[in-house]
Amino acid sequence: MIGCAGGDKSALNVNNDEPQLSIITPADESSVDEYDLVEFRGMATDLEDAETAIQITWESGLDGVLNLDSPDADGNVYFATDALTPGNHVITLTATDTQGLSGSVSMRLEVVDELDEPTVEVRNPSEGEIGEEDVPTTFAVLVGDVQDEPQDLLVSFVSTIDGEFCAPTPDDIGFAACQGVLNIGEHTLQFSVTDSHDFTASAEINYLVLPGSQVDNDSDGFTEEEGDCDDAKSSISPDGIEVINQLDDDCDGIIDEETDAYDDDGDGFSEQEGDCNDNNADVYPGAEEQVNDVDDDCNGVIDDTTFIFDDDRDGLSEEEGDCDDYEPATYPGNTEIPDGLDNDCDTYIDEGTAFFDDDGDCYCESSPCYGSVNANCALAQLTDGDCDDNDDSVNPELMWYFDSDEDLRGDPNVFTTSCSQPFGYVSNAQDCNDANAYAWTGNAESCDEYDNDCDGNIDEG
Repeated sequence: MIGCAGGDKSALNVNNDEPQLSIITPADESSVDEYDLVEFRGMATDLEDAETAIQITWESGLDGVLNLDSPDADGNVYFATDALTPGNHVITLTATDTQGLSGSVSMRLEVVDELDEPTVEVRNPSEGEIGEEDVPTTFAVLVGDVQDEPQDLLVSFVSTIDGEFCAPTPDDIGFAACQGVLNIGEHTLQFSVTDSHDFTASAEINYLVLPGSQVDNDSDGFTEEEGDCDDAKSSISPDGIEVINQLDDDCDGIIDEETDAYDDDGDGFSEQEGDCNDNNADVYPGAEEQVNDVDDDCNGVIDDTTFIFDDDRDGLSEEEGDCDDYEPATYPGNTEIPDGLDNDCDTYIDEGTAFFDDDGDCYCESSPCYGSVNANCALAQLTDGDCDDNDDSVNPELMWYFDSDEDLRGDPNVFTTSCSQPFGYVSNAQDCNDANAYAWTGNAESCDEYDNDCDGNIDEG
């Protein structure tokens, strides 16, 4: 501002104003996280000087001078930083013009302290887990960092026995893994991660690597050294239960024993093949039934075909007198019928019928003849044709003599055989003259010129 003093035109007074300032961002009393990029924007103007001629100072009460960049032609002031110290800052913007006049403005900013170290979490293997010789294991961690992207973190896996064995690169969620084969022994594994600020975090686990024969791969409680015959199947172990599968489930060297498919008692038959008691070698299909209250032949019937069992269901067993326990028509007390069987079990077949010699004359009424009451009548000599099987004097070989003179005396020279008396025949041969009814043996002699008594003399005495 220019003015006159006391009317003296030669004397001039020049008035200079301080620069005008404002902080646009961040807002007063705002908060940011450590390592966040904070953009500081302001406005500086001066009525006498060009804005680009103004000297600018950004200053923090904790960190000191932050920036000295001049405004642009429009007076815009700007800088950005991510290096503010955690804590409560008073940020002051100071502008000084070419005449040395200064102006300032302040705001408060909280920088929240963040975790500096990265994080690491072991995902595999677990603490105390056991590895196997020559078998690859997946080693995996989950890493993270507040400031760095996961892919920018450095990961390293180290063993106290084998040294560093893997240095995987994390993916975009921080998962880092690799496969490795470690030597036999007790390892301490260290999983470490380092960020771009050289902060490092690590985690350790103990990891035992055993020979394959000492590892229980199928988690059934047994290793190969402890008797597991198939360490890839959890159902197979010395404690396994044998089932029908053509496998040695219990590792005893025998397949499917104690199942229905195996002949456990060595009798040649399994349960599937009909053995009804596979723990008894005397019991199997086709075995001879014994008197033992056991189904020896596995036909579902106990003691059948033995002398105590009524096989023909006629009410009596052999022990009770049944003489043919496969024939229901034979048993003590049954009625004898003509069927070629000893129906009443008295040792005689068809006695009292036409097929038996009931009177002991070695003849039966009809053939075939099955026996005789006379033990001297052999079966081979028995003949049919007996017309009275209750009289041993009557049989088909009886001699009958022709009686032509009807004196009841037969001619010894004319005869026939028959069981019954033929017409015109008699049973004696006492007639010496069958043309004379008064001549026969034993008759009284008469004076009639005949040999009445058949002694060869006529009319003697």
